[in-house]
Amino acid sequence: MKLQTLTADLHLHYSISYAMDSDQKTCFYVNLKSRPGISLMILEGRVARVDINNQQTQTAEGIHNGDSEADALRAYGKRLRIAPDAYTGPEGHDLTLHSTDGRYGIRFVTDAGKVTHIYAGTAEAIEYIEGCE
Repeated sequence: MKLQTLTADLHLHYSISYAMDSDQKTCFYVNLKSRPGISLMILEGRVARVDINNQQTQTAEGIHNGDSEADALRAYGKRLRIAPDAYTGPEGHDLTLHSTDGRYGIRFVTDAGKVTHIYAGTAEAIEYIEGCE
């Protein structure tokens, strides 16, 4: 979905918080003014990923930042693929679940046994570990 459509449909206001390129067309982030701790990755003009950086927002299964890795594993079970995180591995992990068609997913990043970041969106976008890269 295009950012303008999303913000119009949901009556949201945003500010650009991070851009990978000088003209902010290829990939950039926006913060939602009425939703602290939630950022949207805009990739090629469309919302590609939602980053959750607060402890209040939770997934449909009730997992939020600050929960234990064990809680996420209990909630999502064997559907989660577990891999060492690029920065905190081997102790920290990326717990990734893809939709049945493989087009979308959710990723929980953990450190010291706790969920520290949640990303949901396209399969491509949730794999990026450096924002838009």
